[in-house]
Amino acid sequence: MNRLEKLRQDLWETMHLTPLYPNDLLENAKDPDYLNISFSKMNIGLMAELYFKDADQIVKAEYVFDNNDCLITAKIIEKEDEVNIYDREQRKMEIVNKIIEEFGLEELNDIIA
Repeated sequence: MNRLEKLRQDLWETMHLTPLYPNDLLENAKDPDYLNISFSKMNIGLMAELYFKDADQIVKAEYVFDNNDCLITAKIIEKEDEVNIYDREQRKMEIVNKIIEEFGLEELNDIIA
């Protein structure tokens, strides 16, 4: 697979597949280090908040899913620090920018057409 085909595949997977579903988080609820998991309905889909212990500290993880249960964003909040661990839109833009930089705008237009 050449570089362009790999980027094309990465873009398709980012747009149509998800690394995590809400029900995957429920499996973690039985882990002894997990303290709480809750789901809230949002206009765009579902938000999950998960609290767990890590090195004797309580850490919060927030996951936002669209109406098709595909992960949109995920972040970890520990004390005052917030770390984005997944952002679907950002990932799509990274791939699109790589295609434009390496192969040009015309190639991108061919891919998304």
